Amino acid sequence: MNFIDYSITLLISYSGIFVGIFLAFFAKEELPTAKPYLQVLQTLLLITILFFLIKVFNPIIFILIFTALFSGIFYMRKKLRLRKISIFMYPIFSLIFFLISKNDIFPYFASLIYLYGLPTGSLLGKYTIDTKNSKLLLKKIKIYSIYFIIPVVFYAGKKLLS
Repeated sequence: MNFIDYSITLLISYSGIFVGIFLAFFAKEELPTAKPYLQVLQTLLLITILFFLIKVFNPIIFILIFTALFSGIFYMRKKLRLRKISIFMYPIFSLIFFLISKNDIFPYFASLIYLYGLPTGSLLGKYTIDTKNSKLLLKKIKIYSIYFIIPVVFYAGKKLLS
């Protein structure tokens, strides 16, 4: 896959969170009733992503890597007193996005990242609407934009080293 195709796929797959934020602001009155469904959808999509990754990686290696990653995530979550782990999922998605870019399952994974971003963005938008804190939304958008840059840097570094 060349750099342009990789970057466009990355941009589209990570745009799901921004579409979710837009949907939250567009349908404010629907959010209170939709919140439990969005949380369930987010969890189901995360489980689906994990099953796809088991297909790609050796199950034993997969279990070891993700046990270490999720242990670190839960430690950081407790240390930073964060309620949500979705902010920690995107750096993991960035690394996996780079690692499976040559795999046949890559388009499916990119689609799942997009779909995962829809409820994540909607929940983030709901939180912003509830707290009336637009500065927080801008801060979160900057953070999620950085997660788009990580795989691009990995890909460019790999091309420079080869």
